[in-house]
Amino acid sequence: MHWYTAGSNVGLWIGMMPFGAVFWLLALTLAVATFIWFRRMQANVRLFEADTRRQEQAARALDERFARGEIEREAYLKKRRDLFA
Repeated sequence: MHWYTAGSNVGLWIGMMPFGAVFWLLALTLAVATFIWFRRMQANVRLFEADTRRQEQAARALDERFARGEIEREAYLKKRRDLFA
């Protein structure tokens, strides 16, 4: 039969096997790199949230000190600008 040529393409498949291995190696490398990138992004988000919480706590403490009259208005405004700069 003309359309059945299983024996003639075997050499082609054997020649392409190294390219298949390279493809899967690249796919695995990409998957690992993507996983590492996502983990680092999560860590950066956590650090940003922690910094934001600390900044909010500092602003609250500054507001309380100003409300109690412990610091002058000019000092309060300067520290507030420094805090959010």
